[in-house]
Amino acid sequence: MFEAAFPSLNLLVLQQVLGIAIASASVIGILGGMIRWVIKHYLKDIKHELLPNSGKSMKDQITRLERKQSEERILLEKNTEMFTKKIDDNRISLESKIDHMNEENMKRFDSLYQIIITKL
Repeated sequence: MFEAAFPSLNLLVLQQVLGIAIASASVIGILGGMIRWVIKHYLKDIKHELLPNSGKSMKDQITRLERKQSEERILLEKNTEMFTKKIDDNRISLESKIDHMNEENMKRFDSLYQIIITKL
């Protein structure tokens, strides 16, 4: 019946084509199974590191580091503001003291000048 529909193909060619197809499917199936086994067994540890768990995974450590970095940034900004305010307050206080000392020195200079003028 097959030979009647396709007279140019004989049974031997059909067997060879089917044999190659079955062999290819078998190789593909074996490779797929091997890949699945590798993923299941070897990449399980990698998956374990990339998902949060009891705190020892890489994901947990990175999350902890990000949280700590954020806290440190907030603390740094707070300390910078406090330090800047303290420097500004000290500068203002020093300027005030210098102005006061300049005034006193000017008064002393004037009185000294008056003494020198009266003596001459």
